[in-house]
Amino acid sequence: LSFLPDPSTVRRAQGSRGSCIEMLDRTTQVVLCLLLTRPVRSMPSGTSRHINTPSVRSATDVCKRWTADRADRSSVQWTGKFDCPRGEVANSSAGSVRVSDKARMIGQLNLYRWLAGFDTPIESGGTFPADMRNPGYSQYKSSWAGRSRDDAAQACSYMLGSNAGIHFGHDDYCFVMGHIGTYQPDCGGVAPSNPAYKCNCYTIPNDEATFLGGIAAYDGVAAMDAYVVDYGSISSVPLGHRRLMFAEHLGPVGVGSTGPADATGRGYSCLAMVDPQVPPEIKEYIAFPGPGFIPLEALYPYGLPGNCSGTDCWARSNDYMGWHLQSQTLDLTGAAVKIEVQRSGSPWESPGAQRRPLVAPAVAVAGVGAGNTIIFGPAVVDGVGPVWRATAGATYRVTVTLANARTIQYQFGVVDCHTAKQP
Repeated sequence: LSFLPDPSTVRRAQGSRGSCIEMLDRTTQVVLCLLLTRPVRSMPSGTSRHINTPSVRSATDVCKRWTADRADRSSVQWTGKFDCPRGEVANSSAGSVRVSDKARMIGQLNLYRWLAGFDTPIESGGTFPADMRNPGYSQYKSSWAGRSRDDAAQACSYMLGSNAGIHFGHDDYCFVMGHIGTYQPDCGGVAPSNPAYKCNCYTIPNDEATFLGGIAAYDGVAAMDAYVVDYGSISSVPLGHRRLMFAEHLGPVGVGSTGPADATGRGYSCLAMVDPQVPPEIKEYIAFPGPGFIPLEALYPYGLPGNCSGTDCWARSNDYMGWHLQSQTLDLTGAAVKIEVQRSGSPWESPGAQRRPLVAPAVAVAGVGAGNTIIFGPAVVDGVGPVWRATAGATYRVTVTLANARTIQYQFGVVDCHTAKQP
């Protein structure tokens, strides 16, 4: 039983810049990146923000929010153009996206965080701290210090899209790793003046912008599903992107996106997440799916079982990649997990075989941190899918027993917001 990707899809780039882990989804050509360069900063003192209680929401409330926030899933409208011939340095064509599109982009992040129980929405935009350091070379001041987060995210998106049509794969994809003040990107290992240079539109600020958060080969509206499902996440940082989307210390977040960059019609987008400047929203634990009601569509954002083509339904689903619980304070080492299901008032019973719980260490991205995590859920047969799936109308009870014998228990009901089928 395995829910991890083929090791051949993973490349780890090491260097003085830290460790950047790239994850490639061969089907969708998605590369998402985590920077593991600095420990999570201590959280600011003061009163934490109020935390809501998703377990008291009705299924109607949850579906109303889910349906409203996902009513417009149209592509982002982008004003830029990809006009850097191969090997040339970027001009000023990064463009911009409409204010309404930025609202839809950050709205998808806030929707998922609301489902997980976060009360205060993350704001988009804002500026980086004036004393911000380069995320990979802390001895240098960042190119983006005191500048717009949205502009950084847009520059990152432009850099990605400018190179996507030429090559988008682990071996030769232009994911730059340049040293500040020099041109040393991972673009064939040569300088821009060399004919073998592969990257378009390289500048030092564009380079650094790709290390400020998440990158995805989807436009900014569609990207959040990819971050949360985290299809293709690897054994060293399992569900790393999803966990960071649910970080307690996050915001504001810069958002950027391009329009279609290649024959697939795919856009490219970035989140500028590092150096959060808002008080954290402290929770003992965060689970996804967590207490309360969860739309079936949130577990299967790429298509519901029986209503999609190929392997998209099960392979790019939260049932396949795993459910999880993360905490900044709980020691999850050696914890055991039990999942039970109740359907139509029947007694609680086992839904079927469950995967062996996996405890993953905390991750940090320059001030944005996600605590220790335990990943569990349906057992998965590689190439076949989960041996059972969360179904609308059922209620699931999760019991996590810590090594010290303390138990954490919560329930969530799965509701189909299209048919209104609920527990």
